[in-house]
Amino acid sequence: GASGGSLYRHPGMPPLVGVLDFDESPKFYEPIVAPVPVRCFNLEKTTKHAVRPIKDDPLPPQIRDVVVALVWHTITVSKELIEGMPNLKLVVRIGAGYDNVDLKCCERRGITVCNVPDYGTEEVADSALSHILNMLRRTAWQANRVRDGVWEPRADGAQRVRGKRLGILGLGRIGKATACRAKAFGMCVLFYDPYRPDGEDKALGITRVDTLEGFLRQIDVLSIHCDLNEGTRHIIKSTTIRMLKRGSFVVNTARGGIIEIQALVAALQDGHVAGAGIDVL
Repeated sequence: GASGGSLYRHPGMPPLVGVLDFDESPKFYEPIVAPVPVRCFNLEKTTKHAVRPIKDDPLPPQIRDVVVALVWHTITVSKELIEGMPNLKLVVRIGAGYDNVDLKCCERRGITVCNVPDYGTEEVADSALSHILNMLRRTAWQANRVRDGVWEPRADGAQRVRGKRLGILGLGRIGKATACRAKAFGMCVLFYDPYRPDGEDKALGITRVDTLEGFLRQIDVLSIHCDLNEGTRHIIKSTTIRMLKRGSFVVNTARGGIIEIQALVAALQDGHVAGAGIDVL
């Protein structure tokens, strides 16, 4: 466990649960952690630990009493922040990804880190598919034309969904959920994930591709569902994005750092990528 806890917290005091980020009332969490007291710190608004810092205020003094930290996705749980919580024993990432937590620092301090692997599985898969359908069928473009007072009986550029090759990069829970939804629309689903055991492709009725290049060259739509780590950061970059067919589509509902954004912008500008559905940046 973390060292030095008795120096900062009276032994008779109950452990404090601290919600480090996201603008929620403590009443939202009280039924979950009761009878343990909970405090919301909203660090995404006040400190440099925010993913998009607003200002650099010092950490609130009460954060030293936090024993369990609940973390969303709008801050980075860095070594500096961890050192500001000398009583910390447990970090719970409210979501599947935990790339915003300094795992090495937690390991050195003996702090346990947990995530919620099934958080938002269906919702994220729904969002991914909505991006895919929107780009192929040009739904938003047509809606905007109607708002502008233009009615066009033909949707120029709209493509048939059935038969399109959807590539799933990362076949975890959300990747599988997206694959099942896409199959219902008649899409041919391929995936690249070297960590999945043999047989999952057969169980789901989809096609495994053994190399990233072979995978990218076959698909019409790329949907990204892998974790962000040292192996996947900028896995879609200037070289790999050009392996996609000209006129293909890219959807990212995973982590922004998986795509090298400058490479995507360049591919969109010259038409190599026809459209992108971006839920993360």
